[in-house]
Amino acid sequence: MSDQLGVSLRVLVVDDNRALADNLAEILADEGCVPTTAYCAEDALRIAQEHRFDIVLTDIRMPGMSGVELIERLSARNPNTTFLLMTAYTSDQMLSAAAHLGVVRAVLAKPLAVEKLLDLLPRRPGGERILVVDADGALAASLRARGFEVHHADSLAHAHAVIDAVTLDIAVIDVCLPDGDGVTLARELCERTAAQPPGSIPRIPVIVVTALGHEVEVAELRRIAPADVKFIARPFATESLLAALEQMKHGTRR
Repeated sequence: MSDQLGVSLRVLVVDDNRALADNLAEILADEGCVPTTAYCAEDALRIAQEHRFDIVLTDIRMPGMSGVELIERLSARNPNTTFLLMTAYTSDQMLSAAAHLGVVRAVLAKPLAVEKLLDLLPRRPGGERILVVDADGALAASLRARGFEVHHADSLAHAHAVIDAVTLDIAVIDVCLPDGDGVTLARELCERTAAQPPGSIPRIPVIVVTALGHEVEVAELRRIAPADVKFIARPFATESLLAALEQMKHGTRR
């Protein structure tokens, strides 16, 4: 979580598989968290004596102390920490011991589903309500990890249903959708606001995720709604999207 959107989540990643721990740390860093890695529970305990963490993500079975024992000790010190377990053994007897601790938020099966992990990260209270319209949901998961309240739609039809049901602050729309062109939806949102008396319906600023082959539609959208639309071209860095969201939130013109 970047400074402009709030304090970063501090995450301790614990796994004797160094490659996996380092990879998870990189993913979490890309999502704006501040990760620290430990390759055994004993090292994790020593690190936690000097630093407080919002989240501890640990493997269950490691040489020496187990992840369950680690969580038991850490939760006694810092009960407000979010604890997540990882395991390749879904029938592991240690899962029962972990459940009895009463502090484990979730147990994630290996190989780890990154989107599920991101969905479990604590949210920032009061985050903006964002409609994300894209096919795969990865962008929605990334924004949820940043503390936003995200409503994901994987098609134009689904997006229209969400718009009718939820009061939204911002829409992030991919131009490439299974049942049509995201530019069409962005245009509809802009024209809907322009056609009504000021203040009669909520204004929904739009961030359009563009791709090659949509230059004509994008140019038309720039013409009809220069103040209410921003554009980000794939591939883009997460920080670019966050900056666009921040500008939209404060009503900054392009």
